[in-house]
Amino acid sequence: MKKKNLFQVVISILTLLVVFIGPVKAVFAADDVDAKNVDVTINKRIWDEGQTPKDIQNTGETMDFGGRALNGSEFTVYDVTEKYYELIKNSDQKTAIAAIQSDAEAVAPTYAKKVDAKVTAGDGQATFSNLTIKNDANQYNVYLFVETKTPNDITVTKRAVPIVLAMPIYKLDATQKPTDVINTNIQLYPKNETAKDTKEFSNAGNFSNVTINGQDFANVTTGDILNYKLTVNIPANIGDANAVQSFKIHDKPSDGFTNRIR
Repeated sequence: MKKKNLFQVVISILTLLVVFIGPVKAVFAADDVDAKNVDVTINKRIWDEGQTPKDIQNTGETMDFGGRALNGSEFTVYDVTEKYYELIKNSDQKTAIAAIQSDAEAVAPTYAKKVDAKVTAGDGQATFSNLTIKNDANQYNVYLFVETKTPNDITVTKRAVPIVLAMPIYKLDATQKPTDVINTNIQLYPKNETAKDTKEFSNAGNFSNVTINGQDFANVTTGDILNYKLTVNIPANIGDANAVQSFKIHDKPSDGFTNRIR
């Protein structure tokens, strides 16, 4: 059994800037744990720009964060145990985890060893099964979860922050205090934001108005030049060649119109 005064809980504040998952106190690999493997389920949610909820503590249990389920996002899990223990020797856990997150902000760092990759489906979920709690050196494993690809049918303007998960994770009781029971079915809720592209008629003020069936229109005729302003949201991972192979803007004019690019 593990020592009574040594607990580990998920204390992830799931904002767009910070995701921290790890123990609030040290846990030693010498402590015996009955469980050998855990399942980790990604529950991918997306919100319209500015609608993402405020900081909510993720307990590792099933929760309701709102938003919409997002299918088609690829998440890759990496083993960063060796780097984590190297960093924590001369620092604290929070600083070590923040350093790994920073290294993985654009793409996974070279020291991260790929374990598996899954694509969200159904209700925006992807489950990584049978992740080992300890390694062959009897150290507790530390995993890094990175959103490596986003769907093609929606523009993700703010990508999920990398998640660092340090084993083991213990269940919480009704008062949110850690128990002696290891959570072998961990639920994570990474966030995305999206924004709508817009197309504006920018020189409408150059024309008089005409009212048809109670609705006002610009009074234009053949040969008039109509200026439009396009606001297009660029994918957050546009710089990652492994995630985005191309990005095209196709503006097809209605019948009777032709495009003139300035």
